[in-house]
Amino acid sequence: MERIELSKYVVSDFSICQGRLTFKDTQIIVGPVLEMFAYGYTMEEILRKYPELTREMVKDAQLLAVEYWEKDFPGKPQPWEENIMKILENATDADLLRMINKETKVEGVEFGKYIIANPHVCHEQLTFKGTRVMVGPVLAMFALSYTIEDILAGYWSLTREMIEEAQLLAVQYLEKDSV
Repeated sequence: MERIELSKYVVSDFSICQGRLTFKDTQIIVGPVLEMFAYGYTMEEILRKYPELTREMVKDAQLLAVEYWEKDFPGKPQPWEENIMKILENATDADLLRMINKETKVEGVEFGKYIIANPHVCHEQLTFKGTRVMVGPVLAMFALSYTIEDILAGYWSLTREMIEEAQLLAVQYLEKDSV
């Protein structure tokens, strides 16, 4: 297999780490580094732990993870979602709130426990459940050296668990296409 460059600093090469995503010119696997944000590490702490990495490299990988997740979810209903869409289109706001509050599973719309893509909320963008806060911009804040505490201070409707889940799912989406 040949080397695949996903971005300026993220590559997949089967001769390095069996094709898992690594930072260019290193053997440092991207996933565990980005997962550190979910566990409360700051950009500075990550860079101290991995001195071979630069702020620009970590920022590039984080933005790539957000991009892959948003790209993977098309934002428009797929044919298999027709029944779900009928339910959602006919639902009142009260019905939608009840679904959210009861944590009702609606296939094709929910990602994990805290992330949802609903055609009636923020133009079907990925949002944190029960809010109108879009996931992409929140996760992009890690690339700008914000910590979970900084994000929580600015978004009172979010919890640490919501941000952790979103970050781990973003890493999962980035890694799923690499091997």
